[in-house]
Amino acid sequence: MPFALFPVRGEPTVDLARTAVAVARDEGVDLVVAVGGGSVIDLGKAVAMLLGNGGDPLDYLEVIGRVVLSTSRRCRAWPYPRQLAPEPR
Repeated sequence: MPFALFPVRGEPTVDLARTAVAVARDEGVDLVVAVGGGSVIDLGKAVAMLLGNGGDPLDYLEVIGRVVLSTSRRCRAWPYPRQLAPEPR
């Protein structure tokens, strides 16, 4: 089964989310799997959401994004399957 790894070494940033989505699109992913701590899972959720809904991370971020709360872009679907699992202790 083909796969692509995208390591996360700290708190995810908007640029890291953009890069991860670009890698996922280039690799033609069908599933997002995030295994690790909170940062990994946060990025996995963002990638799955952006693959399914399009746009840029700033289109969805309230307060610091490009739009005000009342007009922010809404997530319409989660068409990309995802598996999010905390790192075993």
